[in-house]
Amino acid sequence: MQQINFLKKLKKFQNSNNDNSNVANYYLTSFSQTPGFLILKKIKKEKINLFLKFKVIILNILGNYKLIGSKIFFKKLDLKYNSIIITWGRINNFQKDGSFYDLYFNQNSKYNKNFLWFIISLDNQIPRNIGKNIIVFYQKKKN
Repeated sequence: MQQINFLKKLKKFQNSNNDNSNVANYYLTSFSQTPGFLILKKIKKEKINLFLKFKVIILNILGNYKLIGSKIFFKKLDLKYNSIIITWGRINNFQKDGSFYDLYFNQNSKYNKNFLWFIISLDNQIPRNIGKNIIVFYQKKKN
């Protein structure tokens, strides 16, 4: 299928949905097997294996279930930040003074007060002391 025709069909699909920002399936990715991946295949009129369709739907449901119980922890938010840094971290990346040391960027949050640090917890633990420019996203334990 030519790219121009494909883009026209994508535009038609976009116009057929009133508010695409709230449609989880609208993340149209060609590199990861998501519901949007299936939509792209359908728009391109490619055959979709029933097993693949079932696998994508089940994995999407399980992925959404995993997000149930997610929490966000912060001390006090100031809305005067220039940028947001989204990163991953563990409890041992937090210092006693409440700052966060990012191993990837080799930076400490206390020296970057103009940045809001959004940290996705890899070990689902939150520190006792946390800086004012830090938000921690973590999962509550599930039974």
